[in-house]
Amino acid sequence: YEIAQCLVGSEMCIRDRGQESYISNRMVNLSRIEGEKELESVTVDRQIEGNTIHLLWVEYEYNKPGKLYYRRSADLGETWDNPILIMTQSDSGELTGSEYRKSMAVSGNTVHIAVTDYNYADNGTGRLYYFRSDDNGVAFSEGTVIDMIDGYKRITNSQIRAMGEQVVIAYRKELYRASELYAAVSTDSGKNFKKNLVDKSSTETHATTLYDLHFDGSHIHVLHGYYSVSYTHLRAHETLSDLV
Repeated sequence: YEIAQCLVGSEMCIRDRGQESYISNRMVNLSRIEGEKELESVTVDRQIEGNTIHLLWVEYEYNKPGKLYYRRSADLGETWDNPILIMTQSDSGELTGSEYRKSMAVSGNTVHIAVTDYNYADNGTGRLYYFRSDDNGVAFSEGTVIDMIDGYKRITNSQIRAMGEQVVIAYRKELYRASELYAAVSTDSGKNFKKNLVDKSSTETHATTLYDLHFDGSHIHVLHGYYSVSYTHLRAHETLSDLV
């Protein structure tokens, strides 16, 4: 196929084997919340399954708790449903953090969302929340706590993948200069999860950062990196189907 892009007036043209189709360059403010002032939209996540576009983002205002919103289009962006507020974070800044966060996965008509939260007032408790929609994003369940840690420690770097009825969430627990890396696995579309310790860093190697999670239905691949004062190195864990 010969595929080229060109500009025709104010429209974008895509040419495929001599046939031209035009796509309007109209702009739609997808993160505009009716009745709310416009804020910075950060930590954006998008998934496309069939004709449905799933969009997840955080409305951020300095020094205030962020709000996690979901919005969908069932016709590849022609029209959009109203945004759904998934959760409001406990403390400011928690939802806006890591570029390595991947908070949403879609499998068929099931939408899975996993996100971390930190509540300083509640004995410094970090929590991993899970939300699910079984009707292609029309409505979501109340949040379920998959894991937690208190004593002024956090759960961070969460990533989620799904295939069929299997769901995998990778995340890390911060233990001051050390950390633990976990994979929570569900085989029933997120109704139940089994937590598995993948790796634990020592105070000598310092904390680890979770970079990427891959799941192909039988293998879980976790890429993470240790860092210390003098060096950084990557480690890859391949977890076989015994966790699934």
